Amino acid sequence: MGKGFTLAETLVTIGIIGVVAALTMPSLIVKHKEKETCARLKKAYSTISQAFIYAVQEKGTPDEWGMLEKYNPETHIIMANNFKPYMNVIQDCTGQDITFVNKNCFAKNDYHVTAPNTSTAFVINDGISLSFRNWEESCNQTMGSIKNVCGSIVVDINGLKKPNQLGYDIFYFYMTKEKIVPVGTKDDRLSFKSSCDRHNSSPIPNFDGKFIGCAAWVIYNENMDYLHCDDLDWGVKNKCK
Repeated sequence: MGKGFTLAETLVTIGIIGVVAALTMPSLIVKHKEKETCARLKKAYSTISQAFIYAVQEKGTPDEWGMLEKYNPETHIIMANNFKPYMNVIQDCTGQDITFVNKNCFAKNDYHVTAPNTSTAFVINDGISLSFRNWEESCNQTMGSIKNVCGSIVVDINGLKKPNQLGYDIFYFYMTKEKIVPVGTKDDRLSFKSSCDRHNSSPIPNFDGKFIGCAAWVIYNENMDYLHCDDLDWGVKNKCK
């Protein structure tokens, strides 16, 4: 008969397996969560884009929606209401004050607003939160090469659940007259290099906007490697390894 493993050898082997698992499992869990975030953000982008197409077909381009200047509280409600018929809304905070919004629809709304008249929000199916802010009634804002910007839509891919942080579960999009555009494309004024940099805490002066320019990277490269390395950029390197 062949010689079997001794108890000591078995325990040593189990211990080694445990050490290896302890070292590798956290990394695997992080990667799995990041892949899940990428998938949820892509789904949210598709849902918003489809709703925008329907809204334009029904009511014309956003400059024809009757929106007002950005500090008028009604303008953000008008913007949100043009998306609402084409989405499965499960919690509506449209027109509610900031306390109600933060409690029921968008937990970290202070990344996007600091007063009740500067945006509005609702939650769609799968627990995705959307916050709407109109910038220009005539849709003539320019962000680098992105023209005809009307306003922004902020997505929290898991709603009220934590971490409620830009670049982790909260991501920015522009609404232009023609389409929805994720923030952080190559020629965006809020470029990936400057606005999705883990060492740049304030890419926008006087605004806590760290990781504001990450949405395009997540959608098109399907990773969140900007959280782990520093030499990424469009056309240069699209993942850490």
